[in-house]
Amino acid sequence: MMQTENQASAWASPDEEDELLRERIGTCIAEACGGDMPDGVAVHVVDRQVTITGRVEDMDIARRIGQAAATPPGILGVTNLLATRVPPQAQGS
Repeated sequence: MMQTENQASAWASPDEEDELLRERIGTCIAEACGGDMPDGVAVHVVDRQVTITGRVEDMDIARRIGQAAATPPGILGVTNLLATRVPPQAQGS
């Protein structure tokens, strides 16, 4: 008899649950970025709290990644520490 993903996570240790969430978050980020996880982006999950680190091209991509990381059920919070290669445009320029 096969177990469902929900049943598997119900029996998972906290570390295993965090790893499952990290994998789901990676999939969501890849989908938000055209199918591939951006190079240089790392996702860390501890106690269902997500931290995203690395460097991306611009603020739009950083924002999309942060939103995608919050998508999977079970996430308690997301800290987006992504830096950008291109500085944000000043308003009014």
